Amino acid sequence: KIHRFWSSADLLHTIRIVKSNRTILPRNPIDMRFSIFQVASCLLSIVNLHDFCHGFVPSSTRLSSTTTTTIARPASYLLAEQLNVAFVTGNQMKVREIEMILAEMGAIDPENPEESLVNLRVVQVDLPEIQEVNTEGIAKEKALLAAQLAGGPSLIEDTSLEFHALGDMPGPYIKWFQERLQSVGLWRILTAYDDKSATAVCTLAFSPAPHADPVLFTGKVEGNIVEPVEGRGFGWDSIFVPNEESEPFSCLSIERKNELSHRGDAVRQWVKWLYVNKDELLERQKTGKQNIGHKGLDFKSNSPEQ
Repeated sequence: KIHRFWSSADLLHTIRIVKSNRTILPRNPIDMRFSIFQVASCLLSIVNLHDFCHGFVPSSTRLSSTTTTTIARPASYLLAEQLNVAFVTGNQMKVREIEMILAEMGAIDPENPEESLVNLRVVQVDLPEIQEVNTEGIAKEKALLAAQLAGGPSLIEDTSLEFHALGDMPGPYIKWFQERLQSVGLWRILTAYDDKSATAVCTLAFSPAPHADPVLFTGKVEGNIVEPVEGRGFGWDSIFVPNEESEPFSCLSIERKNELSHRGDAVRQWVKWLYVNKDELLERQKTGKQNIGHKGLDFKSNSPEQ
């Protein structure tokens, strides 16, 4: 099926990327097949995004495992003073929250996009993840793959939920626990323990260019796990109560959640870092200096997790 849309050269390029990142692929042959197809589908759809990362008029790219939809964007979206960043994620709720936080900090202006600091483009695809208990390690691997696929600056996000009674598990495996057990199952796990405390962790990884060391920004919020309270939000929002509140994220306004959340903390760190390094990033974007080889960029965050 892939070969119907791809040339032999395209397929060879895909295989090279898969081989160079083979540690992130599952061992199950069936899962491997779908992971390779996912990478191939993403690369095929990234043609428009690749142009955008190198200063041409982009398209808004929406990906799934089998379909691609592109919508032309006006040239006014791309100005010399805007940082072009691809946000690679399969979770549209995360996109909504991050865009709101960026707008609150003045990094994007929905009404006047040409005046935004960040020209954020969303690539909707779930990147494969290595099996690792360290959230920062997972985020770095995903960021490197995202930057390769985008051909330019990219952003990814990885989330962890640590139950203190369980030695900080499920941690980075929370996505799969949530999918299988749902929020009520996660809550039931802790019913046998007196300690219901937990830490929510968000790690943003920003790759200034392909092959460059990702810069990490880690946000954390302490809280407790309660019986699910349905409302707005997504994932495990219905069971996590931040210490500053008496209700879970699902009962808070989106503005209040962003103010308190681990994701809000990490995004604000990233935006502050962008403002500090804006001139250098824009210069590299303008001259193409970002493609200077492995570990060619020496940007660092102020996060102690870096």
